Amino acid sequence: MRTGTRRAALTAALLLGGLVAAGCKGEPETAAPKSDSAQVSDEATEKATVVSVDKAARLLTLKDKDGKTIPVQCGPEVRNFDQIVPGLTVVVRYVKSLAVALVKPGEVAPPPSATVASGRAEPGAKPAAAVAGQATATVRVESVDLAKNVVVFTPPGGGLRAVTVKRPEGREFIKGLKPGDQVQITWTEAVAISVEKE
Repeated sequence: MRTGTRRAALTAALLLGGLVAAGCKGEPETAAPKSDSAQVSDEATEKATVVSVDKAARLLTLKDKDGKTIPVQCGPEVRNFDQIVPGLTVVVRYVKSLAVALVKPGEVAPPPSATVASGRAEPGAKPAAAVAGQATATVRVESVDLAKNVVVFTPPGGGLRAVTVKRPEGREFIKGLKPGDQVQITWTEAVAISVEKE
């Protein structure tokens, strides 16, 4: 296995710990829990107003909803920069999701993987860009404490990781886990940025 793929798989396993332990912020959109799988997702949208544009330096000054100003340096990859003028709104949409599924006895767990995709506005279109990433890894369950909602597992890179499960979907899922089970974790994150006129 390549080092980058192994690192991505370990990152996915560690992100499981962070997400399950801390819980997602915002209003969750959840799929109906099943005994052998669970999924949670969250979405957030933030807006800022363009206060000034330094076209020579490709520098924007944005003002957020709290009135705080933020300088943003835009590299040459920001297409259609000349269309950005004061008064426009920069919208950032962020989505993250976590899916876990029990690998059934006799099934072969898929190898760890990581993918990244990105896109940007076509020439002449309104400035916009998006990037999304997904990492998948399979972990081995070492112990489950339902009284405390704690799961100890071994990620692909070895070592032990313990997490406290706080989300209802996760608590429902761990009720069916036992030591030795393998759980496939898929972590997805996407962010899209667009410039819009309100």
